[in-house]
This record gives sequence, structure tokens and C-alpha cells, in this order.
Amino acid sequence: MSDKVEDLSLPNAVVARIIKEALPPGSIVAKDAKLAIAKATSLFIVYLSQTATEVASNNKRKTLKESDIIDALSETEFDDLVPLVKSELEAAKVKKANKAKEKKEKKAEEEKGENEAEEEAGGEVNTEADKENAEQKNNEDEMES
Repeated sequence: MSDKVEDLSLPNAVVARIIKEALPPGSIVAKDAKLAIAKATSLFIVYLSQTATEVASNNKRKTLKESDIIDALSETEFDDLVPLVKSELEAAKVKKANKAKEKKEKKAEEEKGENEAEEEAGGEVNTEADKENAEQKNNEDEMES
């Protein structure tokens, strides 16, 4: 392990939130216990990362993949976590895809609204270049008046 492992730490607020979500309501966790959990978690991450790096290296790769993490969990005898990690990864992928879809739909709606407003103003403008040309022409017309 690295000489700097003791320097690695997770944000206290994140650790506290995870602990709070994991325990039943009304549970109290001592400050020292939160620190111990944070340190143990940091060490677990280092250990799992090193094992996953070995898995990737054995497969002649330098880049860690999800499958390396899953294999590392099994190799370190944390098989019980594999289904949970897989389901959480799938949920994260779905959430990311939905967010990207919403962003794309929002952008399309905004562009549609801009085009409708411009059509109502007397001209159809579809591209940024068309918008710039129309704006420049309007400025020139105003200067001539």
C-alpha cells in the first residue's frame, strides 16, 4: 500500500450521510466511530483498487473496467457485494441515460420555441449562422434608416 494511505480520507459529510442512510432512524454514531468507518472505507477502496489493478494487468490492460472491480470483489471474498454493486451500476447507467435524454429533449424544446418566436417575427431562422446573418442584416437596415 501507499505511504500516503493515512492521508486519504473521504469527506466527513459524505461519510455521515452514508452512515445515516444505512442505520435505523434514531441511531447515534460516536465521532470516533465515524472516523473509524471513514478510515476503514478508505483502506477498503485502496485494497479493492489494487486488486482490480492486478486483474486488469493480468488481462494486459492498464485501464480498470467495471468487470475488474466485480472480479476484484470476488477475488477478495466480497462475493456478497457483487449483486448489489451490479444493480447499483445498472441503476446509475439508467439514471445517466435518463438525464441525457431529458437534457436533449429540453434543448430541442428550447430550439423549437426560438424558431417559433422567430417565425412569428416574420422570418424562419434555423441555424446559428442564419440567426447571425439575420441579426447582422437587421443592424445594417437600422443603420441605413
